Amino acid sequence: MPNCFELTKKGETTPTTLNKLDEEICAAMGAPVDPKIYYGYWYQIIGLAIACGRGLGSPELRETVADNPQLVPVLAFLEKNYTSDAFYRSKT
Repeated sequence: MPNCFELTKKGETTPTTLNKLDEEICAAMGAPVDPKIYYGYWYQIIGLAIACGRGLGSPELRETVADNPQLVPVLAFLEKNYTSDAFYRSKT
């Protein structure tokens, strides 16, 4: 079963698409959008941690990025502006 996650902008009810979220992260970090890879590999690191149950604001998620100076401000941006939800989907 795949682990999945969604990030929803605070005050909204519909999750933000990952591409739109990456655009917002890039704008907040002052970086250009790369059409092939999300900024700082945030999806592969922060996204995976959220999908595995480490929600935004959790000490475990902060610990995950503590040694990555590029992702610390990304996590701060996400914690300030988004809520997270992790779940899994079965194939049935």
